[in-house]
Amino acid sequence: MAERPSQYWRSEIAKEARAVADGTLSPDCASFLGVYSESFLEDVDAALATFEAEVRELGEVSDTQILAVVEQVVLALNGVNQEARAAVSTPTSESKSACSSMKC
Repeated sequence: MAERPSQYWRSEIAKEARAVADGTLSPDCASFLGVYSESFLEDVDAALATFEAEVRELGEVSDTQILAVVEQVVLALNGVNQEARAAVSTPTSESKSACSSMKC
């Protein structure tokens, strides 16, 4: 089975957290830390788990039925993303400038 995006994101978050703790990465230069909340990752996992369960139940079906299941997961993931974006502020030009002046 393919790795879920949320698994990859968690792995990268952990790597960056270790690098920040070790002092080899500035928190301002971390690209994953603080981007994906645990609730966001859980919502992504839930949407993908539902999709996987629905795909397993399909059996022999038409392309239209398959695309309907794909459409459902895309809409669910879009909803998760919209909720997360509403809760996240855009980085300021000051923070972007600070990071660009550092070795990231």
